[in-house]
Amino acid sequence: MCQHFFANAMRNIVFGKRFFGQGMEDGGPGEEETEHVAALFTILGYAFAFCITDYLPL
Repeated sequence: MCQHFFANAMRNIVFGKRFFGQGMEDGGPGEEETEHVAALFTILGYAFAFCITDYLPL
């Protein structure tokens, strides 16, 4: 729930719209929306996991 809230806030700031795709009938996130949020947080997990000192010891 929190991930969708923050993803919607980021999308609203960057793209100027809050939702992608059709969504569900009750107003919740659709399948495209859920996949997009999962991919976004996966990318963030990998982006901050990289450290140059893992490969170049001092």
